[in-house]
Amino acid sequence: TLNKAKHICLGFVIMAVLSITAYHQAAADSVVHTLIDRQQNYYVQESIGNDKNTGDGWGAEHALATIQRAIDLAQTNAEPSVIYVAGGTYYENLNIRSATDITIRGGFSAQDEEAGPDPVANPTVIDGGNTDRAVNISSSQNVSIEGFVIQNGNTIGAGSGISVDESSSVTISGNTIQNNRSTEDWGGGIGIVFSEVTITDNIIQNNQTTASGGGISFYGEDPNPCSGIVSGNTITGNSSHYAAGMMIENANVTVSGNSIQNNIAEQGGGGISVSDCASSIIENNIISDNTAGYDGGGMSIENSNLLVTGNTIQNNSAAGNGGGLSVSDCASSSIQNNRISDNTATYDGAGIFYYHSSAEIGRNFIQNNTGGNWGGGICVFGSAGRIVNNVIYNNRSLVGGGISYYEQSSAVVINNTIVSNSASESNSGGIGCYNGSSAIVLNTILWGNTPEQLDSDSESTFDVTYSSVQGGYSGHGNIGFDPMFISESPYNFHLQSYSGCTGGGKMTSDVPTEDIEGNPRPNPQSSRPDMGAYEAAETGYLVASGLWIRAVIHTDGKGAIDALWKKGGEGNTAGGSRVIWGHFYASSSDVSWGSENNPDIFVKIWFDRGGRLDVNFFHVSVPEITVYSDYIYDGDPDEEGTTTMDRRYIRQYYENGQSYSDEQNEDGVSPEGYAPENDPDGYVTINDLRIGSVIQTVGEKGAIEAIWQQGGQDTTARGDEVVWGHVYASPADVTWGDENNPDLFIKIWFDVTGRIDVNYFHVSVPVIDVYSDYPSDGFYDQKGTTIMSDRYTRHEF
Repeated sequence: TLNKAKHICLGFVIMAVLSITAYHQAAADSVVHTLIDRQQNYYVQESIGNDKNTGDGWGAEHALATIQRAIDLAQTNAEPSVIYVAGGTYYENLNIRSATDITIRGGFSAQDEEAGPDPVANPTVIDGGNTDRAVNISSSQNVSIEGFVIQNGNTIGAGSGISVDESSSVTISGNTIQNNRSTEDWGGGIGIVFSEVTITDNIIQNNQTTASGGGISFYGEDPNPCSGIVSGNTITGNSSHYAAGMMIENANVTVSGNSIQNNIAEQGGGGISVSDCASSIIENNIISDNTAGYDGGGMSIENSNLLVTGNTIQNNSAAGNGGGLSVSDCASSSIQNNRISDNTATYDGAGIFYYHSSAEIGRNFIQNNTGGNWGGGICVFGSAGRIVNNVIYNNRSLVGGGISYYEQSSAVVINNTIVSNSASESNSGGIGCYNGSSAIVLNTILWGNTPEQLDSDSESTFDVTYSSVQGGYSGHGNIGFDPMFISESPYNFHLQSYSGCTGGGKMTSDVPTEDIEGNPRPNPQSSRPDMGAYEAAETGYLVASGLWIRAVIHTDGKGAIDALWKKGGEGNTAGGSRVIWGHFYASSSDVSWGSENNPDIFVKIWFDRGGRLDVNFFHVSVPEITVYSDYIYDGDPDEEGTTTMDRRYIRQYYENGQSYSDEQNEDGVSPEGYAPENDPDGYVTINDLRIGSVIQTVGEKGAIEAIWQQGGQDTTARGDEVVWGHVYASPADVTWGDENNPDLFIKIWFDVTGRIDVNYFHVSVPVIDVYSDYPSDGFYDQKGTTIMSDRYTRHEF
């Protein structure tokens, strides 16, 4: 009995111990599960991880082995979670369903726990094994996939690389998405359905689908919207039946700053296809070298309200229409500020095929496109709308080298520059108008198109007014002489300041209020607009091919005023250099002393035969003048400086594609160490003042007397008298001698108070001696010397 009692007692003890042990084990398990439930970060390491681990760190005892296990754990967590994935290859088909606030980030090194992600050094591959989608996201929000190589997805359906369905705030960033294949549905690389997704900084390459959207597809339908942002991606080498690079259907998407190249579609939309979209934007992309088996080598747009702006669309090809773009059945799209060049189409519209639409095509460069039938630059087919502020240059086709109209089209052509286009089987090198169409052409330049500028059939009409048409064309305000472009080789279709097209247009409500560069039109506001795509600048002067100069005089009474330019002459030296000279002066409407014969700053421009360009400014009077130059002219001055009564000389020069400037301070006193010894005959100017000058040539003829050429004279409103001109070397004495190659500018001022100033401004050659005599008695009262380093000398009486 005693033994039995002992056994019973021992049993109770054992049971108690077991109960306590079980309690503590249960408590421990509860703590583990609580920690997992509250955990926010998970670590995945395929080489040594284990899905039985908690995933709370790197290493064999912590990391998980699969990304899917981390996703499953994160979905049980009410807090936002980040899944860190170490480099390696993960053969998985990830499913993210009904998830919230999950970021999956690849590119980590488990050996360096403090290092951030580096997908290049630690490539992290999600390989779908060609059995299903690599990544599937559905009914989720705030999900991000970053830093992976996502490949070998394969499915009958949308999005073999990544599929996003009925989800919002999804981000796909910094991945390489490649070699995925979809069958019978959209999006070989990424397929997006009824979702809102941001796709940034990815490489999306070599994906394919037998349907649409080889690289990316967005698809929505009422009442299930679809939207997104696609920016900074490289989308290349993708293929599809339709829309090889990207498909956007019934979705509102902004596509910005991408490189979309070398994609191939069996049908339309080699680069991008957009259809049934209410408000998408395609901006600042490079869309090049894409191929379509039908329409839209670079881009196909159908039944959409779309803004296409700032893109480079080049070297695309279409076996049908629209080598660059095909625009069909669009009521209000806008094609603005693009460069559309070097595209080809087997049929119509090598640059743009514009079909049954009413859009605005404006501020584009459309050049070097080649069509096999109608419209090398633009084919307008059964369409209205506006074609404004474009440069349409050097396009080719059988009919309508620049623009062709067909099938009762009526688009208006306003302020375009249409130059050097050609048609090989009609006379419509510039514009062709056929098949019951009517073309209104206003403020447009048609020049150098072959064989003719304009051509139409008996069923069609032109209404051409206020335009420059080579060879002339009947119509109010038309002209037929050279528009005087800055340059045609290389092309620069800005107008020179003395072009007949400047102020030759007509301002109507249809005329754009800005030109192709966004400058105001007309300029100045109260004037008539210019012809062509470019409005001439209100300030400054295009004085030679590609060279713009400007001077602003700072007055005491009216502040800063733009000086007016007066060209004196130009010529070529025997050595092959070119010179242009003149001066700036104040307008008499601005100041009382303003006159074209009262120079405030002399200018000599030297195009050296060695390639250097010098713009020399010589300050004459008034306190300050700011001078500018720009070469090659692009509207933004390259050089700026200010001349003063002390800083009399500024040189702005251009050499080897760079601009430079230098300046000299002057005191009007001849340099020491020079003693003029000659006694030139000189020239009596006005009021019995005689001046003379002797050029000291080097190695040619020694001392030679310079020839005086008076430029003009005037009397100011208060009675001051002024005479100005320059001296030059005789061509009989030196090879560079020419009356249009000034060696010394001179301005003589008879002040109303009785003082006389004779101002000498040294331009070139090493040494010039200067002389003055008042009143003229045969003996010079004052002598001095000007040199390259001391350019200004003044004689006072």
